[in-house]
Amino acid sequence: MTALTGAGPAALAVLEARIAHGRECLIDRFDDWVPPAKGRDCDVVIVGGGQSGLAAAFGLMRMGINRVRVLDAATAGGEGPWVRFARMLTLRSPKWLWGPELGIPDLSFRAWCEAAHGPAFYAAIAKIPKDLWMDYLVWFRRVVGVTVENEATVRGIEPDAGGLRVAVTRGGLEQWLATRKVVLATGMDGCGKPALPAQLTAGLAPGTFAHTLDAIDFPALKGRRVAVLGAASSAFDNASTALEHGAAEVRLYCRHTTIARHNPNMSLVYPGSLQAFSDLDDGLRWEVMRHVFARASAPTRETLNRAVRQPGFRLVLGAPWQRLAAQDEGIAITTPAGTWSADFVIFGTGFAPDLASRPELATCADLIALWRDRYHPPPALASEAVGAYPYLGPGYEFLERTPATAAWLRDVHCFNYGATPSHGISVGGNPAMRFGVPRLVHAIVRDFMRADVEHHRRRMMSPPEPELDEGEWLGPWASAG
Repeated sequence: MTALTGAGPAALAVLEARIAHGRECLIDRFDDWVPPAKGRDCDVVIVGGGQSGLAAAFGLMRMGINRVRVLDAATAGGEGPWVRFARMLTLRSPKWLWGPELGIPDLSFRAWCEAAHGPAFYAAIAKIPKDLWMDYLVWFRRVVGVTVENEATVRGIEPDAGGLRVAVTRGGLEQWLATRKVVLATGMDGCGKPALPAQLTAGLAPGTFAHTLDAIDFPALKGRRVAVLGAASSAFDNASTALEHGAAEVRLYCRHTTIARHNPNMSLVYPGSLQAFSDLDDGLRWEVMRHVFARASAPTRETLNRAVRQPGFRLVLGAPWQRLAAQDEGIAITTPAGTWSADFVIFGTGFAPDLASRPELATCADLIALWRDRYHPPPALASEAVGAYPYLGPGYEFLERTPATAAWLRDVHCFNYGATPSHGISVGGNPAMRFGVPRLVHAIVRDFMRADVEHHRRRMMSPPEPELDEGEWLGPWASAG
């Protein structure tokens, strides 16, 4: 095939032709082999059109599961966090890590970036600008042929006679989609909600505080005093964004006397852990996750430097928030280090696992097995946080809390951050997709084979197309006896 030259539309066209030819050479997409199920609109509904949802859909298509619907609540081009609440300048991970390309080099970010912007541009960036990553995902979706149905909000999942049905709201109208499988590719908060400390927010007026997950009107903070609680990367990102929009001063409060220097998740990012964490025994998985969840995560160097170089930034260490109180001149923040008044407060306090808070799971959350239902650690290793996450099967499937009460939950696959205690760092982030997507796809292929076993028994034992025509083997060279 023709090599890439230059950058821009012509180089992209060459790359896309090369991708098409390479996938044709590999026979990278098979015809449907799953028999159509009566009364089903599709075989799989994927909730979430961000990078995990796209990779999952691509992986299924490569295995000949093509009746897939991908739904996303965002408008087109707004899927995932990148242009909504991810306020970093670049991705956290190195530019060379794997992504949704699933082992096809020409579908990688590097291949796209060098074609679209030139090899020199790619060489010059240390980490991927987040807006550029979104551009890549939009391109990836188009090239691999994944269609995303936007502005489609999933409101519930429940069993029916033929499998599952999914309540979807689009344009103010609700419809039900009948499917056999659901994949929840719903990101960091896919099994919970923003962790907002109720004891601090109880006395605050709406519009005076937000979580880092929220849509925040940063231009409205021009000339204002902003306080941020938390010292992980997202807290620093929001502090920087407020200052870049003209905030007069931003104080970031950390409860510890020092900033964390390590990201505990990175200890799990190597092939053994990414591939086989879910095969470890429950006790070890619990111990590792308790260790990870109990430790603060360091901001990246780029994130820290972005904040501290701005003159209006202040870092307050050893200052957990004890009380917030509305007053005439703003919000009084009381800490062991003293009291300060702010006009607006941002909570960089992460996410809390809570299945019932998710609209798609609200009606079935009490049926789903959690870690605290399946494993009881020794007292020294107790962890409320780990215990609140779903206890998943080997294919990311939900399991029923009480035997013989909700077997249908096995057809709902939790392919979001909620899978972390069961599967380690195998969902969401770029290093994970190369390992997590094949495991998810294998589970769905396996379940469809088992569910339609009689169909496949007949197919596997039926005569294939003949290699020879009738009598083709006859001739003077053939004789009886």
